Amino acid sequence: MNSVRSDFDIDSIEKVFDQQIEDGLHFGAQLVVYRSGDLLIDCSGGFTDKNKGKPINPETSFLTFSLTKPYTSACIFKLIEENAINLDDRVGEYWPEFSCRGKEELTIKQVLLHQSGLPKNRLVFQIFNATNWSKIVDDIARQEPDFIPGSKTAYQLLNYGFILGEIIQRVTGSPVVEYLRDQYLGPLGLTHTCMRRVDFEDELFAPLSSGTLD
Repeated sequence: MNSVRSDFDIDSIEKVFDQQIEDGLHFGAQLVVYRSGDLLIDCSGGFTDKNKGKPINPETSFLTFSLTKPYTSACIFKLIEENAINLDDRVGEYWPEFSCRGKEELTIKQVLLHQSGLPKNRLVFQIFNATNWSKIVDDIARQEPDFIPGSKTAYQLLNYGFILGEIIQRVTGSPVVEYLRDQYLGPLGLTHTCMRRVDFEDELFAPLSSGTLD
């Protein structure tokens, strides 16, 4: 551990972390850094909200939002590694209902590159139906893209996860939440990491906050 730490200015990083909380840049935060399997930094501090309701500790859970996109990508690349799918395969090869209205040639690679042509289509509908996976993917399958898939890049707020997640489910028979848990989170011992959180009343949970609204 000492040799790993020798060229890594941990003290300075920890001081910056503490100073940012003291200055009010964050209500509270966690910072964990590993390198080559060695734990270099494990910091936590501050509170879950501006009213200093509950202290942040190493067990406090946070919402990660679009950080789940790399989780979904990892599942896709595992299927590629196992030769279950290929990057240049069309989405419709695994999800026939999707192959319509200008989406027939859309590839898995193009979805990964945010080039599906479905950047934020029906976003409000999806937010209010987020727990009804089949309803949302059925709706996506009927959509017409905003532009020709592959012709340009536009960030897919939610459709990234729904499209790739549906491919994962069609190929493996398991929802992406379960596939991620079984293939990655479980084997890695990440018992406090998940793609879908349901116990929002947990006392170790940090609520959403912004600069003006809680």
